[in-house]
Amino acid sequence: MNLQTMGIMPTSGEFRPEDIEPDYSAPWMGLLGDGVGWLVGTFLIVIGALLAVGVLIWLAGKLGGSSRAQDVGVTFVLWVVIGAIVLGGIGGIIAWASGLDVFGADW
Repeated sequence: MNLQTMGIMPTSGEFRPEDIEPDYSAPWMGLLGDGVGWLVGTFLIVIGALLAVGVLIWLAGKLGGSSRAQDVGVTFVLWVVIGAIVLGGIGGIIAWASGLDVFGADW
């Protein structure tokens, strides 16, 4: 006995994937959106602070004549920029996958 004859699986005429649309009206969606917004905001602040620390390390090495501090500062800044790119990419993928119209972009 297969699933269609048991009435568990719909037949091809009853189910069309293009008829399915996401519904964002669940009661927890507001809290979830706020929580994710808080996390992203926190990460942006941390990235900004880390970028400032990296630039200060680089400047201290430059002014003090320490090539090692300059190398550490530049490496630190590059890793922070890579982290910012990853965070932006994740946000873009989420916006694209959910079909959100972010800044009037035509996905």
